[in-house]
Amino acid sequence: RKSGHKELTRYYSNLQEATLLLTSHSASWDVAEVHLKFQRQKSLDPTMPTLRNFTKPTDWERISGRLQHAIETGSTKEKTGFKHPVWFRMPGESSKYLSARNVSVGHAKEVVEGNPILLWMNLQKFDLSQVPAGLEQVDESSDC
Repeated sequence: RKSGHKELTRYYSNLQEATLLLTSHSASWDVAEVHLKFQRQKSLDPTMPTLRNFTKPTDWERISGRLQHAIETGSTKEKTGFKHPVWFRMPGESSKYLSARNVSVGHAKEVVEGNPILLWMNLQKFDLSQVPAGLEQVDESSDC
């Protein structure tokens, strides 16, 4: 599919590094973990992956609120949980989402004033699902 390839190219144009944790459980070497490092090319870069672009548009306000809660109340030892599943877009499949039923957010390191805040988001217990028809038309470009 051309649209899927175009999406993947868009999401990964800022990819700087990929780290894979491999296990010898099979002769093909299973990939147990993948960490991707992206670098913003310019201040307003529409190809830079963002959490908002990867999540269901109708969930953004709830997710943004939980992130703000984690920033205000958390430390590197505490995590903020989500009461409802978070729908995470599958790159290359704009209408397909994974539903993560167990989601938490926590500080990656102590907050230092003047530096960007770093948070880890952990998603577990996935269900592959199809987004209801019509949701793809929601405008995700606004910053509200």
